[in-house]
Amino acid sequence: MKKVIVVFVIIVIIGVLFFIFNRNGISDGKRFEMEYEELNDSSIVMDIDSDNIIKYIDLKTAIDIINNDSGVIYFGYPSCPWCRNAVPVLLDASSGTSLDTIYYVDVTDVRDVKEIVDGEVVTSYEGDPLYDDLLEVMDSVLDDYVIDGVNLNEKRLYVPMVIFVKNGKIVDYHLSTVDSQEDPSISLNEEQRNELYNIYLDGINSVIGGVCSVQESGSC
Repeated sequence: MKKVIVVFVIIVIIGVLFFIFNRNGISDGKRFEMEYEELNDSSIVMDIDSDNIIKYIDLKTAIDIINNDSGVIYFGYPSCPWCRNAVPVLLDASSGTSLDTIYYVDVTDVRDVKEIVDGEVVTSYEGDPLYDDLLEVMDSVLDDYVIDGVNLNEKRLYVPMVIFVKNGKIVDYHLSTVDSQEDPSISLNEEQRNELYNIYLDGINSVIGGVCSVQESGSC
């Protein structure tokens, strides 16, 4: 009996290691598909093509692109319901263009978290050391950090945020989905989806073609 248990444990360990090894060796597109679709049982159901143009980047790379380069950067995280509504539309909007990369920053552990305790603002979680630098380069397109109606007099990166950068300048951006979507647990209807599609398409075209501007709505 002990031998059976030992063999079973070894098989489980090998299986886990095999999964980790293969997950680390997969493409960014497949990784993105897996991370978002594995939450389908508890959130908005997503069906993402593994052959997508998502490329994972860190904050340093994002800051470098904003300061010196061109591209589309999506900030979000898999369990964010607003993000789960936005991502399929963003990918669809890009599919009919010459855009070959959407840079992705997973903000799960990136942002500082503040709280108000006994009237004082305290940091309950320290995010990435470069988070403040990111806030600085994105300052013009970010909303204020507000907790329980109290403005902390600093900016916060709310998501889903998509920024469109051309030659080291943010030429367009969009926060959340559309104004008419009040409940992110309910998928966008066709009209809402088309509205968001056109917003993203305009943003993409501001990078690879003309320039436009859009408005933001609800966020996480």
